[in-house]
Amino acid sequence: MKKIMLFSLLLLGIVLAGQTQDRIVTVSGDTINCQVTKSSGRWIHFTLQQQGIETQGKLKQEQVSQLIRSEDTGPIAFIQSDWKKWRLSVSGGIAYQLGTTDDSRKDMQEQGLTQAQIDDYHDQFMLGWQSSASIHRMVNPTVGVGLQYRLMYSDADLRITLDPQDGNHLYHGQMTERMYINYVGASVLSQQSLTINKKLQLSALISAGVAFYRDEMEILEGNLLFTGEALALTTELGLEYFVAPKISIGLSANLFASKLNKVKMDNGYTSDTIKLDEDEQQSISALDLSTGLRFYF
Repeated sequence: MKKIMLFSLLLLGIVLAGQTQDRIVTVSGDTINCQVTKSSGRWIHFTLQQQGIETQGKLKQEQVSQLIRSEDTGPIAFIQSDWKKWRLSVSGGIAYQLGTTDDSRKDMQEQGLTQAQIDDYHDQFMLGWQSSASIHRMVNPTVGVGLQYRLMYSDADLRITLDPQDGNHLYHGQMTERMYINYVGASVLSQQSLTINKKLQLSALISAGVAFYRDEMEILEGNLLFTGEALALTTELGLEYFVAPKISIGLSANLFASKLNKVKMDNGYTSDTIKLDEDEQQSISALDLSTGLRFYF
């Protein structure tokens, strides 16, 4: 009787163990009964029993056509043998400038602007809009190289009264500023799946290139144009969700870093190139928050 009970318990344990196993179906049609422990990047890690000994193994996701989990959530299909070679991204959002405004505020105060006007002007100007686009050639499913483009626009418009400090005159009028920063550079992209069905993906990007600066100012009846260019670096961290096999929606945060060491000033009659001392160099750095679409083909 005891032998029968022991045999029944052993058989029940084997059946339950079999029921809790996962199954990996390879692209060649083989089935592996195992326990999946982790899926990250290009690999599926698993353990299996061979003659009573637990062994560990792993397969590249492009070798797997189907994964059937013991939780009975339905089969997960992998189509990695034909990973997409190109990634196109288009995004847009807000940009907050990170440079100091101390010198600008001091100049405005000396010209007779009130503190409320100075604050209003800088509140408008420091927050702008940006859009970007990038294309990458994927050298493998997780790493790509390519190009990135970014455009940032910011403006401010204020009705002002200027005091020339001569004791006789006050000047009333409009002060307007419009700034454009174009950037183009080479970039490296890295991406990593966060879920086993590859619906959710983390991406990181670093890019180095050149920023082109243009600042148009109108003060009362006078016009000023400032232009310049500088080396720039941008880093991005993003999260994307696939709504279709080749299309995802992405959210990203981007740090754009650049500083001008010289600018060209043009008033419509004469122009001059101004070299800025180290403590006078103008930061055009910004923090971007974006949303957009990613296309894989």
